[in-house]
Amino acid sequence: MLQDDRSGLAELKLGGAIYVLGVVFFKLDGRVPLAHAIWHLFVVLAAFIHYYAVLTYLILPQAGMEEAEAWTQGILVLVFEMKTPDTPTML
Repeated sequence: MLQDDRSGLAELKLGGAIYVLGVVFFKLDGRVPLAHAIWHLFVVLAAFIHYYAVLTYLILPQAGMEEAEAWTQGILVLVFEMKTPDTPTML
């Protein structure tokens, strides 16, 4: 069955474009300082965008609203604060 829902397609295209742009730095490895590290940054960013698209448009719509908010909050804590939920906050 063909689905016409194109939700998340823009994010998938953006992630793919970032992967492709990262290839430029991969091919410049050895000629541009830190090119390999820059390539890894492109890969991490593209993977995060793809993960976000799958989470937002495939996983969370099937979950209830409270569960979706808990997932989103947990992901934001892990990604942006770079700590596990059990790690105490140090001020």
